[in-house]
Amino acid sequence: MDRYIFNLKCLRDWCELDYKSQKKIIDYFKNMEHIRWETVSVESKTFNIEGKINLPFGASNYSYLDQYNAFMSKLKDYDTDYITPKSIYYSDALRNMDHSPEILYSKGNRSLVSSGQRVAIVGSRRPTSYGRKVASELSKFLAAHGVTVVSGLALGIDAIAHKAALDMSSNTIAVMASGVNRAYPRTNASIYHEIIQNDGLILSEKAFDEAPKPYEFPLRNRLISAISDIVVIIEAAEASGTLTTAMHGLNQGKTIFALPGSIYSELSRGTNKLIYDGALPLINFEDILLELGIETIDKSMIKKDFSNLSPVAMEVMNLISKGKKMEINRICEEMMLEYSEIISAINELILEELCDFASLTEVEVK
Repeated sequence: MDRYIFNLKCLRDWCELDYKSQKKIIDYFKNMEHIRWETVSVESKTFNIEGKINLPFGASNYSYLDQYNAFMSKLKDYDTDYITPKSIYYSDALRNMDHSPEILYSKGNRSLVSSGQRVAIVGSRRPTSYGRKVASELSKFLAAHGVTVVSGLALGIDAIAHKAALDMSSNTIAVMASGVNRAYPRTNASIYHEIIQNDGLILSEKAFDEAPKPYEFPLRNRLISAISDIVVIIEAAEASGTLTTAMHGLNQGKTIFALPGSIYSELSRGTNKLIYDGALPLINFEDILLELGIETIDKSMIKKDFSNLSPVAMEVMNLISKGKKMEINRICEEMMLEYSEIISAINELILEELCDFASLTEVEVK
């Protein structure tokens, strides 16, 4: 038996104890694992417990053991792991934060919580094209440098950050307010499953498939910042819930970056205010590496994503890559295609930042 889990579930869920009694028990034994229910039962008045409450000691003991066994069996059925304060994966950052989690449920690679370097990328659920572009490029940049991207699997910036890391075959952690086995929101179910399949990590304080409650999102945000070395806020309105991640990060002593934006943009008011209050402006991706103590790598080493290219654009890319630079007319001759088709393919490559015009008549690989 895992006595920590047994005592935790008895204390918080099964014994129906009020908050004062729970606190007295924890204060008395100092540690969840050390609770001895025989002592609590004998000295029930000490802990402000009325006699009608059945504690896991005495005639009802087996019902609690049955509940424990059923709970652990369900974890196994759902292929769910857990991290407690006695686990090797429970980092000092979790241990030293305010309201440390008593247990974290996980699916995937638990070691990501405490190994390597992690940067949180969070922001608006309805980002602008500017925010989407920065979130995607920053996530890919960090992934190329071996940094794990952390976010909350929400719509918008969160989903973009996770997906960009996955496109680079890199690690990413999704911290959720729902149960760890519930893809929330459902529109991000494909990203949820892709994270697990690619050795990433899903993390939550809730087991199984419980739906999230509104007040649990700010609680989730404190975990996002706690397990991250740096927090980056991409876009946020002035009263955005995203800003609670920055607030928690500041309280935890994390470095906060915020993306500056137009003073006329509603989604830049929150980030601009963060910068005014002392957050570092995100004006150069390399600044994040500097904070992490990572040396930058040559941009040519960054893995480029060709998955979204059309067949013609891919052929053009392969052709000009041989010489790094090529005249447009020669591309037309080599491929025996119309000028308009080649220009369309080149525009596609430029939008993907894979090539650019070297002159009015010539293109080159970036």
